[in-house]
Amino acid sequence: MLKNGDLMDTNTITCLSKAILYYMALLEANHDTNIKKDVIKSKKIDIVSKKEINKEGKEEMSEKITLTIPKKKNIALIAHDGKKAELIKWCKDNSEILKRHFLCGTGTTARMIADATDLPVRGYNSGPLGGDQQIGAKIVEGKIDFVIFFSDPLTAAPHDPDVKALMRIAQVYDIPFANNKATADFMINSTLMEEEYDHDIINFQKNIEQRAETLPNA
Repeated sequence: MLKNGDLMDTNTITCLSKAILYYMALLEANHDTNIKKDVIKSKKIDIVSKKEINKEGKEEMSEKITLTIPKKKNIALIAHDGKKAELIKWCKDNSEILKRHFLCGTGTTARMIADATDLPVRGYNSGPLGGDQQIGAKIVEGKIDFVIFFSDPLTAAPHDPDVKALMRIAQVYDIPFANNKATADFMINSTLMEEEYDHDIINFQKNIEQRAETLPNA
């Protein structure tokens, strides 16, 4: 045991340094694990980044990443004016299933469904005022992973470009998307509604790196 005024030799200092570094590494690893668990628990999404070996034998990010749609899904409910009554009836018929998931929708549709069914539905802006774009942004953020959109193919809508953008972003992120009652019926009655579902999407970080390296910068 060292007494006051004694000097530690080199071996002692080295051993203590290694012990301190090891302890700090354990604390950091435990902290990162807790953060990861909290993020996954709050967002209900799991991201698995895959790595591949390139021709030079070096490890690099793969072209795809795996997302997990959880058992309790985040469902967006949308309908054009001519289809709102049909969607409300569909929600009533499937309320026992829907109440087990998180629901949201564009403004008027969300309000009408909540009033008619007593299901809790978070409302965004109405479609013509940017609601479809808000839903699309939530898909990108990983906060919506299932869309029911009863669209009216026989009526022109002023926000049709927004609708097309929403459908495109759902396709990019491989999100289940029903645009009529028949498709919605098949989706809501699928056994996957009560299970987690893994699906691969583009590794956007890899895509950005490739584009930044290949596109002209001047």
